[in-house]
Amino acid sequence: MHKRTNNNKITSNNNAHNSYPLIESTTNLQKETTTDVPIEEKISFSKRILIVDDDPDMTSVFSIGLQDEGFEAYTYNDPLEALSNFKPYFYDLLLVDINMPEMNGFELCTEILKMDVNVRI
Repeated sequence: MHKRTNNNKITSNNNAHNSYPLIESTTNLQKETTTDVPIEEKISFSKRILIVDDDPDMTSVFSIGLQDEGFEAYTYNDPLEALSNFKPYFYDLLLVDINMPEMNGFELCTEILKMDVNVRI
């Protein structure tokens, strides 16, 4: 936010007779400080992730990548099998493919949320 202060003006020195109003900032600029926070402190949940995808290559890629980062990855290639073996309040995060045969990802998540309303998807 800016405001005009008194009727102070800045005048050009090149005899062009140009003048400009003097604007004074009304904001107080403060130096912003940042702090590096270890990733472990940023994650507010434990590390159990359920991965459901009908493509075994995808579940393998996600599982390996997440395990390399210290997560526990539990994988299923069949959404119905994942649903029948689901443990309420055990998993912290679901990573679910949307397009799967027999039951799509939305249907699977809807059923899982009936058993565990706290799980993140």
